[in-house]
Amino acid sequence: MLEQVEELFSWLAAPAARPTGAHTVRRPVINHFCSANVFTPRYYIWAAWVMGRRSLDTLPLIELIANAFIPEWIELRNKLEAFTLFEHVDMELRLPAFADQSLVALAPQAELLGPYFSVWATEGIGHYYADSHLSSNKPVSSLLQAAQDNGLSTSALVPLHAGIGLALAESILAKIDGKNADQVSDQIKDFLNLCRSNVHPEHLEIIYEALGLATRNLYPHLLSTMQSCLSALSEELPEYFWHGVGRALYFSPSTLFSHDASGVGFDMCMAEPPSDLARRNAVAGFAWALTLVNIRQPKIIAAFLQRHGSTMVEHEAFVNGTHSALIIWTKSSSNAHDLNRLKNYQGNKTTPDISYVWNRYIGEACRRASLYCGLDENKHLGKLFRYQSGPPFFTHCHG
Repeated sequence: MLEQVEELFSWLAAPAARPTGAHTVRRPVINHFCSANVFTPRYYIWAAWVMGRRSLDTLPLIELIANAFIPEWIELRNKLEAFTLFEHVDMELRLPAFADQSLVALAPQAELLGPYFSVWATEGIGHYYADSHLSSNKPVSSLLQAAQDNGLSTSALVPLHAGIGLALAESILAKIDGKNADQVSDQIKDFLNLCRSNVHPEHLEIIYEALGLATRNLYPHLLSTMQSCLSALSEELPEYFWHGVGRALYFSPSTLFSHDASGVGFDMCMAEPPSDLARRNAVAGFAWALTLVNIRQPKIIAAFLQRHGSTMVEHEAFVNGTHSALIIWTKSSSNAHDLNRLKNYQGNKTTPDISYVWNRYIGEACRRASLYCGLDENKHLGKLFRYQSGPPFFTHCHG
């Protein structure tokens, strides 16, 4: 008990630092009151998100005193952390506006945040870097080639490509909005040719998947148009697209403050896709986001499964999304403690009788991820960004 109290006071006294597994890492802080960004609308939006996130940091006090666990609040805080680290990484890490720096120089700065926060910040750096190139009309080809730079850590490549892909997707969607079907198709073809010419094949699908996330978040009225155009070009492209849509639905602003927000988002994954395969990819993408955002708190995932696991139609798609997410996490984060925590979770007072449903979903996903990660393999990671039926992923690469 004394140890818990000491940890609590440490948390409240120094909110910029916080234990993560076996590590204590620096957390992002509001330290821009003297910066040039302070009078911009974007700064105030960021500050509001951070204030909301910080207000939820008092939850350990509630849990310690009342012995209560409120999964919706913790999950909301986790979403806010992931979102602000990605969307406002320049402010969180005090990066100069549109600095002419290489990814080799920028990416290591995210590592200062520790193994959990650095993944979201690295994705944000990819987006920030790509957006700066697009805004300055710099060659996009050099941008994509830079992401393959030998000076970059292998663990940074997937989140960097995810961020770069989202920036590129946002750029192409802004051009597509308001155009007719033929013009949309032409723009998509140009986008795909650009990616295929400049992105290593093992990361290509990461860029494709970002189209779905960006479309659902920013241009939801284009979903059916994108589905039609992508289907005409390839059988696989819509699968990556709807996986991205599923990830977006987990973060949907319309569900953010809802009771059982994850349940509402999951229902949208079941209702919006136009086909069974699209729905399975959306569910896999949703499970991917749910797992990675809450990987430090298995009881949040357990609470979702306790409410929805016994009636879930797309069981295999959920397991596949979780399994794929865990592989990516082990390749992008240095903290193996997160995966072990999921493997060993036994439930608690708020999640009675969870063992069967937990083993059916998360236990199976952990077993599949452990088999793949035991191979120490880094190839074909882009293939994980869609639902795959049948045997675990690693057998497709080595079987």
